[in-house]
Formats: sequence, C-alpha cells, structure tokens
Amino acid sequence: MSLILLLKLVMDAGLTVDDRQMLVAHFVVFLVACFQLQANMSAGILDARSLHVANIPASDRIAWKEILYETTAQWTWLDYIRFFFYRHLLHVVLLLVFVTGTLQYDVLHLGYLAISLIFFRMRGTIMERRNSLFFFLRLYNFILIVMSLAYQAPYFGNVGSHKCTLPLGLYSIVGLYKYDYGFGITERSALVDITIFCLVGLQAHIFRTREFEQVIRYLEAQQVEARAHAQVNK
Repeated sequence: MSLILLLKLVMDAGLTVDDRQMLVAHFVVFLVACFQLQANMSAGILDARSLHVANIPASDRIAWKEILYETTAQWTWLDYIRFFFYRHLLHVVLLLVFVTGTLQYDVLHLGYLAISLIFFRMRGTIMERRNSLFFFLRLYNFILIVMSLAYQAPYFGNVGSHKCTLPLGLYSIVGLYKYDYGFGITERSALVDITIFCLVGLQAHIFRTREFEQVIRYLEAQQVEARAHAQVNK
C-alpha cells in the first residue's frame, strides 16, 4: 500500500519514472534501513533525540556491528542474520549438492553425491583452507554444465543418423540428457546445475570476505571459552 501511494505521489507531482523497478528497489532499501534504525534504537545504541543533530560520516558502518565475540551483546537481529548467513551458507550449498546427487542414478550425479559427502565430513577443513579445496566443487560443476550443454548439440543422441556411434543408453548412464523445451524445474533441468553454479560462486566470494574471516575468529574464541569452562567444571 505504501509503495502504491509512493508511485501515485510521484506521478501526481509530474515526475517521470524511467525505471519503476529502480524505484521499487530504493523503496525496499528504505524499508530495510528503517527496520535497522528501529532495531538500533530498541537496543539502546541510538538516541532518538540526537538524530536531528548527529552527523554520521559515510565511513561509519553504524548499520552493522563487527562480527566479534566481544561485541555479541550489541548485535541486533540483522547482525545475527548476517552471522548465520556467513556461518551456514556452506552447509546450505552442500545440502543442495547432496539433494541434487540423489535425484538421478547416474555417474555425474554420483559425483555430486560423493563430493557433498566428502565435503560434509571435512567442512571444518574447508572453512580453514576455503577456496583451495572448494575450487574442486566449482570445477566439477562447471565441467558438468559444459558437458550437458554440449550434449544438446544435434551431433549427439540422433537416432536417425549415424553421426554418433555410441548407444543412447550409455549417455543416460553417464548422466547426459536432452533438455525439454521451457523452463520446468526437474531433476534433468539445467536450472538445477545453474543454481548450484550461482550458489557455489557466492560461497567462493564469501570465503574471500573480511566478514567470513571475522566469523572464523568468532568461532575460535567460542571454542576457547568452551574449553575454559570445561576446565573450570573439572
């Protein structure tokens, strides 16, 4: 309702909206900023009486707290959401890869299943070595997409010609299928592999961020405190 009212006010004012999606995006950003401001005020971080005189520099990241074990008490709900995003995105990606590996019984999906199980077992090592190990999943996903797209060429799977001498059943065993027309999401759809490609790329970018480094330091501090409490209890 607020967005419709905003559009009506813009049109009544005689202003031309070149891109309505951009206006909607700015409106969503404004809503998120309002929620973050309300959360900071509820936590006592901001004083409402000082908002009209405070000059906040552009470099002051007041919207986000540092992901440090010492500043946990000052976190808002948005900070907790950000922490869980950086902390558990790897688990979500590996779970999606595992589910994809169980959709079909073929060689390529078996590779997805094997990689997900191995990475689940050594996820602590992956969080330490990051892209040096995660690169293999990205490479496998990229090779699978290239093979699937290359198989869509008329040279492969043409029963009426003798261009390809391999039996069609062999391609099904490998895991290569002819895609149907349209954008249906099925176990044989390219959208599944493309979704994994996007999420794996996002996770690789997360591994290179400063926030993920802070999450690693946070978990280490949490483990140190847990060991100290265990020693005291003994």
